[in-house]
Amino acid sequence: MRTIARPMAWAMLLSAQLAAMGSARAEIEQPYCQGANGGYGSGFVTCGFATMAQCRETILGMGGWCQVNPHFRERAPARDARPRRGGRRQSGS
Repeated sequence: MRTIARPMAWAMLLSAQLAAMGSARAEIEQPYCQGANGGYGSGFVTCGFATMAQCRETILGMGGWCQVNPHFRERAPARDARPRRGGRRQSGS
């Protein structure tokens, strides 16, 4: 009985810790999505493609579809944190 109780206790502890962590979510946001329809209502959508050509190459031979990601938002480029020196030089007089 002790040999079964110890692994069960560890399994319960591990599942409690995983439940407390919440769900992990990959934050891959690219402009193009690929999807496939499976049988009985199953399927998937992956929005991890930078170009439509990448998406189309992926679905070759296995089927599926590609579309523009409706949730994609272009991120602003990071600004340079260094302070600028001086200003514009004025030409002329």
